[in-house]
Parts: sequence; structure tokens; C-alpha cells
Amino acid sequence: MDRRRSIHHHIFSYLFPSSSSILFLCISFVVLVLLFTTTTNGLVKLPENTTVPAIIVFGDSIVDAGNNDDMITEARCNYPPYGIDFDGGVPTGRFSNGKVPTDILAEELGIKPTIPAYRDPNLRQEDLPTGVTFASGGAGYVPLTTQIAGGIPLSQQLKFFEEYIEKLNGMVGQERTTFIIKNSLFVIICGSNDIANNFFSLPTTQLQYNAASFTALMADNARSFATTLYQYGARRILMFGAPPIGCVPSQRTVAGGPTRGCVVRFNDACKLFNAKLSANIDGLSRTLQDTTLIYIDIYDPLLDLILNPQQYGFKVSNLGCCGTGLIEVTALCNNYTAAVCPTLYQYGARRILMFGAPPIGCVPSQRTVAGGPTRGCVVRFNDACKLFNAKLSANIDGLSRTLQDTTLIYIDIYDPLLDLILNPQQYGFKVSNLGCCGTGLIEVTALCNNYTAAVCPVRSDYVFWDSFHPTETAYRNIDDLHVFLTYPFAEEVWDLLPLRFRPPPSLTSMAELIKTGPTYTPLPPAGLSKLLWPWVLWNLWKSRNKLLFENRVFTAQETALKCVLDAKEWASVQELHVRKPPSTAPEVQASSSVRRSVPPPSLPANVLVCKTVVAIKLPPNLKIPALIAFGDSIVDTGNNNNVKTVVKCNFQPYGINFQGGVPTGRFCDGRNPADLLAEEVGIKSVVPAYLDPNLTLKDLLTGVSFASGGSGYDPITPKLVAAISLQKQLEYFEEYIEKVKNLVGEARKNFILANSLFLLVAGSDDIANTYYDLHARPHYDVDSYTTLMANSASGFVNKLYGYGVRRIAVFGAPPLGCIPSQRTLGGGLLRECAEYYNDAAKLFNSKISTKLDSLRKTLPGIKPVYINIYDPLFDIIQNPTKYGFGVSNKGCCGTGVIEVAVLCNKITSSVCPDVLSHVFWDSYHPTEKTYKVLVSLLINKFVNQFI
Repeated sequence: MDRRRSIHHHIFSYLFPSSSSILFLCISFVVLVLLFTTTTNGLVKLPENTTVPAIIVFGDSIVDAGNNDDMITEARCNYPPYGIDFDGGVPTGRFSNGKVPTDILAEELGIKPTIPAYRDPNLRQEDLPTGVTFASGGAGYVPLTTQIAGGIPLSQQLKFFEEYIEKLNGMVGQERTTFIIKNSLFVIICGSNDIANNFFSLPTTQLQYNAASFTALMADNARSFATTLYQYGARRILMFGAPPIGCVPSQRTVAGGPTRGCVVRFNDACKLFNAKLSANIDGLSRTLQDTTLIYIDIYDPLLDLILNPQQYGFKVSNLGCCGTGLIEVTALCNNYTAAVCPTLYQYGARRILMFGAPPIGCVPSQRTVAGGPTRGCVVRFNDACKLFNAKLSANIDGLSRTLQDTTLIYIDIYDPLLDLILNPQQYGFKVSNLGCCGTGLIEVTALCNNYTAAVCPVRSDYVFWDSFHPTETAYRNIDDLHVFLTYPFAEEVWDLLPLRFRPPPSLTSMAELIKTGPTYTPLPPAGLSKLLWPWVLWNLWKSRNKLLFENRVFTAQETALKCVLDAKEWASVQELHVRKPPSTAPEVQASSSVRRSVPPPSLPANVLVCKTVVAIKLPPNLKIPALIAFGDSIVDTGNNNNVKTVVKCNFQPYGINFQGGVPTGRFCDGRNPADLLAEEVGIKSVVPAYLDPNLTLKDLLTGVSFASGGSGYDPITPKLVAAISLQKQLEYFEEYIEKVKNLVGEARKNFILANSLFLLVAGSDDIANTYYDLHARPHYDVDSYTTLMANSASGFVNKLYGYGVRRIAVFGAPPLGCIPSQRTLGGGLLRECAEYYNDAAKLFNSKISTKLDSLRKTLPGIKPVYINIYDPLFDIIQNPTKYGFGVSNKGCCGTGVIEVAVLCNKITSSVCPDVLSHVFWDSYHPTEKTYKVLVSLLINKFVNQFI
């Protein structure tokens, strides 16, 4: 037997110099045991008295041939570059570049070249007698594992197998069906997802099991599955053990530390499971009569291949071929965001610009094809572009952090081109909805020619040359003025600055911008020079050059802060009568550059730009009678105090920096954003909870909070923690409206609703708790789940509009992956930012921003404002010292890594010595100081959009 095994080892290693050779190193010996075969010309030749009519497969993605293709799950791959080496380069749903192990096994046994998926809509009846696969990517022996990925559980795979048996009976009769089931080779490959995605990814699982008890559960379920197959008549069963999961590229990246070494604890769990599975299989083999039940050790041969790739004809074993090879799998491995190896980076490229999609729905040809009778911009096309851009930007951000010594930049072409199309006169154009060639409606490439298409008389008047491509003049229009004024980054910087008014976007040249510069005077407090505007130009130019040439990214908040610091320093020098030479002044010229010959001396690192103690001065035409808040714990001021939920905090040390050190139910050491914003716009210093038993009637007229910690846009989210849903918050709001009406009458009530500032802050608990931590929406992928959230948010705003509300500020999701608790749960041993949380937050933000834009166009008089909280908070977390903080990866309460709500209490949790040095109060919520910094960064832009 040893000699035969050695012969098969040699033959299969020689014939199959690929990753599949390891599989066949194992299977070839198994075939000997099962069938007493010999090999000829690389195929297994069966003895005359031995028949293997079919191969029937169960398990996970290793042997899934497309069963997940039509399901709403991330665990599918029916798109390029998957299948790049399959017949015809077709992506079939196999998680590979070509065939999967059972395809190759079927071919070797001479059954057929591929094993089709049972759920393939193109499955033919004649395929059934020779075998199918019921396997599903994401499946596991533990039911929760499959729920996490949204795949097909083993129990459902068995139900499909029952259907299969019935179909066979109908085709070939009972006797032949029994023969096929008895003599076919049954293959079960499962367990990897249980270990990687369930046990090591879910803290709740590790609270219930240790590695020994969890792998025992897996092995027991595997034994039960094999027993069930035996009861159906199966007699030849192969059960594969777990591979060295800790050495696959994704797990090295997630948990292998800076060197991306193999993760020993993952591998140890695999070996533990394999030992228990092998023992269970041995036991079954002795008890189930007339059965060949074999355990396949895939761990050792695959580990040897990974550790010694050259011995098997490979070069790379620590990276995948798709994309960076570090993390891409399923949806992340695609033809749009992941380059098939070798990548540009692997060729040696280090300075790479990747352009986003333009507003395709507004180019002339698409207006003609899908814009209706008026040829308006096609919103669904544009929405798809924005969705792609959000995902591309997120992927580029991720690559920038993983590819060493690389300047990798995402270029947003969407916003500037859209502005040019919508406002052509501002840029010196006259026509933006037609091309210059022919009629301008449809001509492109061959349709735009000298024979059938005339050219417009003045090409410089046109944004588009043909019906799809801009003119050279349009391409050139992204110039210095765009850098300094109309580019979104520049717009955000101008909006953040304390100016009485900012340069209008209607300016047509740098000369005009500089000529009008002295009129852009700063607001109080004193100390800001009238020369603030040149420092704006100077720092915008510096930020642009640092990005392009040094790959140093400056946020809009940082750039605005530097503008003010430079201007204040200049003013201070003037006041001290220290005259600098003319050459040291910021020299601004109407040319392609803005320069300063000598930079001013730097201010100390601890100098902060402080706001005046006076509330922000509202424009004369802007009245805000009240502030009313909905949402979750960020703006809950005590509504959960008397609700039966664990998500409450009306106990010490919460409120330690509130007036009198009283815990009020605010999830903070002091006041929260609703309080601070109310104070900033001059309403009142705190916003009471609507359910506060001490609430006075007078408080109603200036605003209350209906928010509830633990709530979210997904209706399941508040149910999970018994919080107050957004729907219930609206019901309370209806009560509020009646009370206000009884107090001040119909007219004043309507005025309050139309002019008050409404805050909607939610979404964090949906993403962090419902989707990722508790996996309560297993049938949704991130894209569909964030769409559910955005639709719910849009619906909520629509309902507020129906009540007469017009000024609504909707906060986006923060960088959830960087808050302390999510670092602990998903950031690995180093507790780094968990990127998948952040990616989900950015995807939701892109969608809700788009939804608000749509509402602004369709609901007369509404002024919905999207508040980008992600970028400023992310910058604070990444650069805490810049904002006067010392610690940003831990909370102040307890250890700071997990304590929140009831876990942060006076009995079991101490408080850090210096709350002001911490960005976060507990492991989930920022400190009052952090909220103050955020409010100061956002308030001017925030309020001005309601004018």
C-alpha cells in the first residue's frame, strides 16, 4: 500500500503542477483505498467490476460551482476576473480562476470535465446521473456560520439533495437511483468558514466556546451530516479536514501582524478540528456497515506547499493573484477595483492617479437615449457613477495604506464636470447639453465624420465635442481657479473659514478672484488680519502640491486651520511693529502659481484656533426658534433613562463634566452635539429629553430630543436592544406638535416647525451592531444593507417634511472602524482601524448624500443638509495632537477598549486622570471636548446652508 501511495504521489505531482496537485496527492491514495485502481496516462482507470457513476458534492466555496450566483450575499463570484482560466474565460460562480477540485476529480475519474451547480438555471437533466454540487460559498458545519455569509446551510443542501433523488427516480427509476447513490463518490469540504469567520471573528462565539469546545461542535455536526448521507444510501464518502487557515493571505493580513506571518492560533484550531473529525470518522467507519468513509488530510500537504512553493513550481504563496492579494475575495476581487496580477505596482509603478467616473447621465448621448422628452440628466446613471466612485475611493484609500512607497491618488472628476455642465456660463461656455459634432445628440466615433456630420461654428462655446467626449477647452478648464475656488476640497475649505462671505463660484478668472480678495473680510474675534484670503490661496496651493508630489494628504479642516493660524501670526507680527521685508508677505499673482518666498515662523504645537465665547451670529434673515433631535445615543439626552434597556447611562461616571457632575442619560462625560449646536445658534445651553419627567412646557418651544441610544434606520436595530425606534420617535413628535399648538396656536406652531433646526443622527448602530457584530441581516450584503439604511433615512426626512419641517441636518456615519470598541472587536491584535466598518460607513454616506440631493430637488422649500462627520472625526483620530488630544484609540472610562453603557460604571470602571486628553469618553462615544472641536469645524458651513 505504501508503494502504491508513493507512485500516485509522484504521478499526480508530475501531471498536475498546480494547487490542485496537493488535492490529488491526497485523493489519489483515497481512490486506491476506495476502488483498488491503477493509473494510466494521468487518468484513473477503474477495474471492470468497479463503477463510479457520479460525484456528488456538499460544503463551502472550495467546491461551489455557482449555487450562490442568484443570491443576495457577498459570498459569490459570478463576475470577472473569476473564471479567467475557465473554458472561454467565463465566470461561473466558482471561487477560482478556473476549475475547482471536484471538477478536476470528476475529469480524472473519467466522469465528465466539470461538476455543475445544482441550482444552475441551465442545468440539464442529463447532468443529474453523473453528479452535481450542492456546495455554497460561506457555508459551515455550525449554522450561525452560514447565516453570517448568507449562503446555503448544510441542512438546506440536504433538502436540495432530496429533490435530486426524486428527480433521479423520475428519470432512471428507483433501482438505478439506488445504484447511483450507493456507488457514487460523495465529497464534503467544509469547516474553514466556521473557524475564520465565526469563531475568530465573533466575540459572542468566544464567550460561549473555547477552541476545544467549538471544534468539538464542528466535528460532531460533521459526523451527523455523514450519518444522514448514509441514511440516504451513500456508501463512499470523503470528508476533508480544515486547511491551514492561518496561512491563507487574507488571514495573514487580518491577524498576522506587520510581517503578515501565519496566524498560529488559527492553524491550531484547524489541527484541533482535524483531530476530532478524524476520530469521529474512524468511529463511524466501524459502526456504519458496508461503508467506505475516509478522512482527507489537506492540512499538511497544503501547508508544505505554502511554506515551500518553489518545490511545487510556484513563486508566490503569501499573496493572492487578484488585486493586491492581501485581502481581495469575492466582491473585492473584480475587474473594476482589483487588477489581476501582475499589477502596475508589481511592474514598479509608484505614482498612480485613478480617475473616478464622470456624471455619465449628463453627457449628451445618454440624455438622448434615457433622459426622456426634455433630455434631462439621467439620475440613475449618475447614481451608479457616485456609488462606483465611493467604492473606488475606499479601495484606493486601502491600497494607499498597504502598498509601500506609493503615491496612489483618487481623482474626483464627477463634481467639477457636473458643475461645468450645469453652469456652463460660469466657465465661459454656452452649450453643455449637445456636442459640437453633427446634431450633438447622438454622434460619436463613426457617426461623427466629415460626410454626415457638420461641425459647430464656435467649438469653444461647447462643453462636449461629440455626444460623449468633452472638448479640449473643457478639459483645460480644470485650472488654477478650479484648484482655488470651485473644486470640492477648495469649497469645503472656504466654507470652514470665518469669513463674512466667500468668493462666489461665478468668478471666471484668477485675476478676478484676486481683485475681489480684499472684500472677503473675516468675522470676529479680533486677531484675524484682513489678509486672511491670501493665506487661503497659499495653503490651498500647498495642500495640492503636497498631495501630488509627496503623497501627503491634508484635510479641509487642517488646511482651514493653517490659513487662520498663518493670518493670525501675520497680524501679531504687525501689531508688534516687527516689519517683515515685502518679500515675506504672501505674494499672490494672477498666474498659474501662488507662492511665498519665506514662510512665517511656526506657532507652538499647542496653539488652537478658539471660537469666541459669544454664540455664532446668525444672518439677519435667519431665525432658528428651536432645535429638535432624532436618532441614537449621540444626541440622546436621557430618553432611555426609564426604558427597560441595557443601553442607558444615567449613572456615574457619565456626566462627570456636566453641570454639577450629574449623570443625565447623555452618553458622554458632558454635553452632546445637540446641546452644543443649540448653544452655538443662541437657543439654549442644553436640549432636554422629551421623556424627561421634569420637562417644562416652556422647554417645548425651544426644542427637545427624541433620540434613543441603540436606535437606527433599520427597524431591527432598536429591537435588538429594546431602544425607542425612529417610528416611535415620530409618534412622540406628533404629541409634541399638539402640545406646541395648544401652547402658542396654529400659526406660531407652523413657524416653529418650518424654521427650527432638526437633527437626524443615526446609522452607527445599524452598521456596527446589527450588520457586523450581531449579523442580524445575513441575507444582505453591505451594498444592499446600506441601501436599506439610506432609503429608511430618506423616508424619515420625507415624513418630517410632511409635518411642515424644512431645515433638516442629517449626519452621516462616523469612521466606525476607528472607534475603540470596533478596534477591539475587528482590528486584530494591534487594534487598528477595522476597514470594513469604515468602508460600510462611507458607502452609506455616499448614498444618503445622494438621497438628500434628490429630496432637495423634489420637495419644494426643503433645505436638507448632509453633515459629513466622517472626515473631521477621522482626522482627529489619526492626528489627535493637532487638536490638543493625547489618546484616540481608547476611551477614558475603564480600560477604554470595550466599556460602554452599563459596562462603564463607578463600581467596576475607573476614569482616566485627564478626560480632556481623550478623543473618546467610553469605547463608543466621543468626549464633550471632541464634540466641541467637531462643532467648531462644521458650524459655519452647517448654518449657512439654511439661508
